[in-house]
Amino acid sequence: MVHVRATADQWVAGLAELSGQAAEQVGGKAANLARMRTTGHAVPDGFCVAAEAYRDALADDPRMRAVVDELDLVTAEEPVRLAGLAERARAVVLDAGLPQRLRADIVASYHRLGDVPVAVRSSATAEDLPHASFAGLQDTYLGVTGADEVVLAVRRCWASLWTERAVSYRVTNGIDHRTVAIAVVVQVMLDATVSGVLFTANPVTGNRAELVVDAAPGLGEAVVSGSVVTDHYLLPADGAAAEQEHGCLDAARLAELRDIGAMLLCRVKPLTRRVRVHGVRLPGCGRSGGWCSA
Repeated sequence: MVHVRATADQWVAGLAELSGQAAEQVGGKAANLARMRTTGHAVPDGFCVAAEAYRDALADDPRMRAVVDELDLVTAEEPVRLAGLAERARAVVLDAGLPQRLRADIVASYHRLGDVPVAVRSSATAEDLPHASFAGLQDTYLGVTGADEVVLAVRRCWASLWTERAVSYRVTNGIDHRTVAIAVVVQVMLDATVSGVLFTANPVTGNRAELVVDAAPGLGEAVVSGSVVTDHYLLPADGAAAEQEHGCLDAARLAELRDIGAMLLCRVKPLTRRVRVHGVRLPGCGRSGGWCSA
């Protein structure tokens, strides 16, 4: 099990071992995945590199302390200076030594998954605060294959805590850089036919009587990034027929997915009711969660 002050023996744990762990220990994404797994949702197998591993790797690095001290003096009205310091911070993270025990544990955990393609996902400790949401500010790497590449992707996820957008968001919201850390979730990749995001309240209007699903063919990265026009579904919480708007699908693909869509709505609608309790908080607007149908 992972604890707030993790030892080297506790830096890496399987998702099945994370039940009840707080976001401070494993990040918001990992904590929610663990809760959903324990409540019977289908969650791809994987493991988590605890936030304490990140903290321990950088705790004694004077270069990071110097960057953070300088960031304390930067305001959101100084974007050029902020961007330069964020770049320096990322360079420090990528250059920092990785404890051999941690590397060995990551490699062993990856081998236990079967050396298959995996998604390496950032899970920041400050993703879903009551007054701010960091969701989407850190990086995810899809289709990662090979132990060395997985280790590198973990380090890149760590570095993404210091992207310009993440640093700027913390500065704007008055969040101390020293209070945030990042865990990393590694999960088996699924061959998704269609993926998307569901919201237990309408994210535009805040209407809690409407469940919203945005979907697109393939992996969900394009949906989250906004790089495609999605299929958009409004599902009234009272069980009435869904409203839908088709976006990126051409006629042939739409015909192929029509039956999948009907099945999907049947699956997603009860899921949204459970995600109201176990999903990711949207400040003031219910909860959201990613999904795919393979």
